[in-house]
Amino acid sequence: MLNHRPPPASPPPPRAEPPEPVEGFIHWARQASLIFGRDRHAPVDFRPIMRVARRDHDWVVLPSTTQRQGANANFFHIPADSPDCVFTQPDQACDAWYYRVYECLDPADCHARPHGMLSQRLRLAVTEWLRHAWTGREARP
Repeated sequence: MLNHRPPPASPPPPRAEPPEPVEGFIHWARQASLIFGRDRHAPVDFRPIMRVARRDHDWVVLPSTTQRQGANANFFHIPADSPDCVFTQPDQACDAWYYRVYECLDPADCHARPHGMLSQRLRLAVTEWLRHAWTGREARP
């Protein structure tokens, strides 16, 4: 008898419009709970995520990397010293590039712990960036 493995989980397709406004809470989440970053040669235990919204009991999050992405339009860069981001533990602040493809996580499963919060100005900037990245359209007037 053959053993069949279930197909790997895939992220949900992006909505036509991102949730408004982006919640903007940053957490450390367990890497094993994310699809993003699974192909790393040297795995990490935790990585920063940005909570975009809630769906039922799950979180909609943008995963991030600390590897420089330059001008890659698929990533939104938040520098560690950004005045628009308040970190719970400033000594753990790091440059982060948030990926536009969101994932849905169970906060209990990913062992999320608070890391920071975006200011209203930066939350709106992320919302507009997502709208453009997901739909190819510029911000609404």
